[in-house]
Amino acid sequence: MDTVSSVSLIREDVNTKIVDQQKFSKRCIVLSGIGKSHVLTKGSFEHDLFTDEDRYSLTWYVVPTKHLNFEAILGTNILEQISLKFTEDGVEFHKYE
Repeated sequence: MDTVSSVSLIREDVNTKIVDQQKFSKRCIVLSGIGKSHVLTKGSFEHDLFTDEDRYSLTWYVVPTKHLNFEAILGTNILEQISLKFTEDGVEFHKYE
């Protein structure tokens, strides 16, 4: 998780394993970051997260594998909607009360 990133990112090698390619948009954008670096995304896809009875939509931007050390970075775009709790079993998503 990156609480500074305004977008959620996922590596291309992970994306091809989990995303239905019919839901994949090949519209690319340029992301800029530290040191004026730029990365051209490979596209994006929408993914719905469910917690209790609530549904939250999250846009993932797919970046070339060589540009991301982690499989995914969860940005602030989802953290504005739900909170996270780290447990021994993993991560739990909770609705803000």
